[in-house]
Amino acid sequence: MDQVTVKYNHIVAVHNVSLAVEEGEFVAIAGPNGGGKSSLIKAILDLVPLASGSIQIFGQDHRKAKGLIGYIPQQSVFDSKFPITVRDVILMGRLPASLGFFHRFTRKDERRVDEIMEELKIESLADRPIGELSGGQKQKVLLARALVTDPKMLILDEPTASLDPPSKKQIYELLKELNKKLTILMISHDDERIFDYATSVAYINKKLIYRGNEVRSFDKMATT
Repeated sequence: MDQVTVKYNHIVAVHNVSLAVEEGEFVAIAGPNGGGKSSLIKAILDLVPLASGSIQIFGQDHRKAKGLIGYIPQQSVFDSKFPITVRDVILMGRLPASLGFFHRFTRKDERRVDEIMEELKIESLADRPIGELSGGQKQKVLLARALVTDPKMLILDEPTASLDPPSKKQIYELLKELNKKLTILMISHDDERIFDYATSVAYINKKLIYRGNEVRSFDKMATT
């Protein structure tokens, strides 16, 4: 990211942020509410336009690199009565950008879903309705849906926000293992605890306040 600025009408959400993430890193983005963390992620994903600056992902303009990214949004709401299984949700990750009326999944799609479920140890949930799962189980399913596209980079927006401590630890341990083969960029509110898992932290409060791998007092940074 090179001098990235994001605006909503005349309101500046992100101001002149330059940030490099090396391949293989696990970078946590921290900062106060309203500090521009989600806006920065949306800019990377080309969900909001840049007011100025540029973003490149693996040497490509970010608008042309969407296929290289797996994304888990902050909130995914499922109707508990809607009859869709875990396998169905993960298969949705294999849907092409241009979807026809009679799209059929291939055997390759089915095999990849089985491999991902086995890797994340959720194969026993395959036929369970998504609405019956716990919060931690749902996050693993959403993670599987993002991974089934075989991305090179994983972007997550507060994936543990509504989870209890044991479920949080499970997700973090899983991400740490995935980081062995994927670059990870994740918004986190877990402050200093994220240093147990991430290789570094970028603290954002509209602008880049801090970037490094030392434990800092984020509460003090919030007032900067």
